[in-house]
Amino acid sequence: MRILFVTQYDPSDLESGGPAYKIRALCKHLALRGHHITAIVPDTMKESSWESEENLGNLELTIIRLPVLLQYRATTISPSIYSAVNREVPKADILHILGIYDLYGPFAAKVARRVNVPYVLEPMGMTIPIVRSVLKKRFYLRVLGHKLIDTAARIVATSSQEIDELRLTGIHASKIVKRRNGLDLSQFSNLPERGRLRRSLGIHPEETLILYLSRLIPKKNPDLLIRAFKDLGLPKMRLLMVGSVEPKYLEELIALAKSLELCKQVIFNGPLFGVEKLSAFVDADLFVLPSQNENFGNVVAESIATGTPVVITDQCGISPYVLDQAGLVVPVDQDSIRDALKRMIRDRALYLKLKAGCHAVAESLSWEEPIDQMVAIYRDLVGASR
Repeated sequence: MRILFVTQYDPSDLESGGPAYKIRALCKHLALRGHHITAIVPDTMKESSWESEENLGNLELTIIRLPVLLQYRATTISPSIYSAVNREVPKADILHILGIYDLYGPFAAKVARRVNVPYVLEPMGMTIPIVRSVLKKRFYLRVLGHKLIDTAARIVATSSQEIDELRLTGIHASKIVKRRNGLDLSQFSNLPERGRLRRSLGIHPEETLILYLSRLIPKKNPDLLIRAFKDLGLPKMRLLMVGSVEPKYLEELIALAKSLELCKQVIFNGPLFGVEKLSAFVDADLFVLPSQNENFGNVVAESIATGTPVVITDQCGISPYVLDQAGLVVPVDQDSIRDALKRMIRDRALYLKLKAGCHAVAESLSWEEPIDQMVAIYRDLVGASR
């Protein structure tokens, strides 16, 4: 099949987090199955190219990076999107749009409707406007988003939680398909030695290290974690906060840590990639994601793949895979997070049981099953359109 992806996320831009990893994985694994893959993305990276770094040049995989005229947070304006989708959509058997609240998807969908190419929309947890720019998102949905959603052949949700959110917006259940995200297990086959990152940050081997690794944004509740960490009141502990962050919000988090007298215990680090990111997982005793809304939670799966147990909230779509197998799942509140952390630290038998369970959970989260599902969905839609 000739599969066209259109998304606001450049697979080389790892600072954009989960969306970039998802488009990388879908493109790679579908191309490895022999499908011809084209992806239209904004050119947000000037120095690296994911497809050449992973030596994917022998696959039928083409990334078309469009020049960016303007950018507002994750949203880019690329005038060449018009010509790109008019050229590429008619060549495709199926169109897969990832994300909402941009100008790429609506233009691609309009061409797809005109030339009778079915398209799949994967909102990636963005359908319901929450947390930031809510009024702007509602305006977008009214002007462009509702038609994008209504004329999609299928809507992909990555968890039962996201299915419930989609149905709340009025999308009929028959249009929604569930396909979880996956893990590229090959990336975790050769882990760095423990202690590498601890040495570089001056963290003693005997200190308990709690890791937060994700974008530092209000939706993910890093402030709640800092307060819960303060409430632990246990000695020889560090909290490592890893991820990209807007300067103003970073100032707020640093001020919070200072007000709680945690300046020496809480370490704020920028984003980490590659070996450094793996080292953070390996060196951590626990990983925590206290998010108030997470359609799946790729980073949770990554922690589990390195053998590091997790504490996450029940608002993370991946939670059914984690629950009492590779970590604890708790409500979104400070006391629950504190109590779960304390339990994991004090109950050695529980900790070792969950750590031992990480391997089986990681194996169950490979990309094989999701790619099988995706191919079946594509084939059904292409067959129906013909």
